[in-house]
Amino acid sequence: MNQHVRKSRQGSDCRDTGIFKKAGILVTEDDTCTRELILDILDLEGYSDVLQAADGVECLSKLKEHEDRIRAVVLDLAMPRLSGADVLESLAELARPHLAILMIAGHKEKLSALQSQYGGLGDHFCLDSITKPFEPPLLVERLEELLGKARRRTQELQGDMHHKLREHVS
Repeated sequence: MNQHVRKSRQGSDCRDTGIFKKAGILVTEDDTCTRELILDILDLEGYSDVLQAADGVECLSKLKEHEDRIRAVVLDLAMPRLSGADVLESLAELARPHLAILMIAGHKEKLSALQSQYGGLGDHFCLDSITKPFEPPLLVERLEELLGKARRRTQELQGDMHHKLREHVS
C-alpha cells in the first residue's frame, strides 16, 4: 500500500487509550516490507495519524511539510539518497526538542555508535534505538517512552518560557 497517510482500519472503534495514539508518526524505511510491517503494527495498536517515507530526503520533506503534526519519527539508518545518520545531522541543526526519534538498524554496532554520537543531543530531540528484527511490543513500548519523554520536555520548556515572560513583565 503506497498511501502517504494511513488511517486506522478500526475507525471509531480504535483503542485510543492514551494521548500517544493521536500523535503524528513518520515511518522512514526504504525496505517496503519492513515499512509495511511497522505501519501495520502501529495501525493495530490504534495509531491513527501515520505517514511514511522511503528515504531520508522524503523524511525531511515530510517533516517540514507536516511540522506541526509529526511528533515521532521511526528512522531506519541505512537508506538510499540520505541515510538515517544524515537525517539526524539535519534534525540536530533544527533543534526540535518535542520530536521523538526511534532509530532502527540491522546492526547493533551501528546503533551503538550513533547513540554515542547523537545521544548528547538531548536538547535537540529525544532519541532511542532498537535492532532489527524486533518484536512488535518492543517497537510500541520504545515509541511510547520517547513520546512521553518528548511531551514532558515540551511541558518543561513551555513552563520555563512562561516563567521568563513573567519575570520580564515584572
